[in-house]
Amino acid sequence: MTTMKTLLSIFTIAFLLLGAFACTQDVLTPQPLVTAGGTHSCLLRQDSSVICWGDDAFGQSSPPAQNLVQTSTGGFHACGLREDGRAICWGYDNFGQSSPPAQNLVQVSAGGNHTCGLREDGRAICWGYDEYGQSSPPAQKFVQISAGAIHTCGLREEGGAICWGSNVFGESSPPAQKFVQISAGGNHACGLREEGGAICWGDDAFGQSSPPAENFVQISAGSFHACGLREEGGAICWGSNRFRQSSPPAENFVQISAGSFHACGLREDGRAICWGYDRQGRSSPPPEAYIQFAGIN
Repeated sequence: MTTMKTLLSIFTIAFLLLGAFACTQDVLTPQPLVTAGGTHSCLLRQDSSVICWGDDAFGQSSPPAQNLVQTSTGGFHACGLREDGRAICWGYDNFGQSSPPAQNLVQVSAGGNHTCGLREDGRAICWGYDEYGQSSPPAQKFVQISAGAIHTCGLREEGGAICWGSNVFGESSPPAQKFVQISAGGNHACGLREEGGAICWGDDAFGQSSPPAENFVQISAGSFHACGLREEGGAICWGSNRFRQSSPPAENFVQISAGSFHACGLREDGRAICWGYDRQGRSSPPPEAYIQFAGIN
């Protein structure tokens, strides 16, 4: 049986953006294939098309007929990157969160009502709602960026995290730790250390900033919960479980994503599976929500 390490290796190699990270950067983060947002979820398929499901009141579940190399779902919108590096967004645009600038990017991350992108030179650029400064990144260079509800975090080349925006719960005050991946959620954020341990900071009213003493290969922060993916493929979630969003099924995944009140994972066979709140079908991926891994199926 294909091991989890092999699957993650295939996932990393096959879906890292071409030229997404400069050769001097050591931190490589797999680009997500399945992403859970506020009221919807999206999947990037093998043919580079995107399929979304859930609430479509603002068109957030109606992606354009474009070939993309990365996607990210936000509160009521979603964004993707084309092969030429241009971002394209769809859904709610009341604050300009779905109107990206005409710049080439290597990563895009959709937040609550804002979106951030990472340029080839490592500089961050954000657009949309900025009342708390979440769309005003510092003049730093990053290797990964993650937009949360009303804050944003960036991962520097040496592993340090910098966050900006709302800091009411300390969500923009990351600890002085070195990480290999970060994820900004509702009013909290989480980071994955090199040895696999997770550290979270910010609001902890539901235990969303109190990860278990486990080793993970990927983490994802949602609104009031967070999930981690273990090396063998099992998912563990913590925080609010009102809608069973912190009760993942006994499945093996190669990637996970925590949304508002639901979460999704990509199984070893390429099928998307979601759990938690299912209003408008956000946790019910259609049969065509499937990605075939070359050399596995």
